Amino acid sequence: MHSLGFSIKRLYAMQMTGEHRIQASRESNWAALSDRNTLHQAISGCGNIDKISDTELKAKIKVVVGPVAMKLA
Repeated sequence: MHSLGFSIKRLYAMQMTGEHRIQASRESNWAALSDRNTLHQAISGCGNIDKISDTELKAKIKVVVGPVAMKLA
């Protein structure tokens, strides 16, 4: 395998911007975002979600764009 000169991990780091208001309490939103089963159902192509710490999760997600499929971790 050839070195591409950059980190794949950094290349695919998720960056979220923008705003969307959800009509639910802050507590129920945080509970949903903290629940691995809820996230697994909400994320298309999600293989599994591992708890790294109280503030960090790691997910494996299969992404398909047209004829190209990738598995991201």
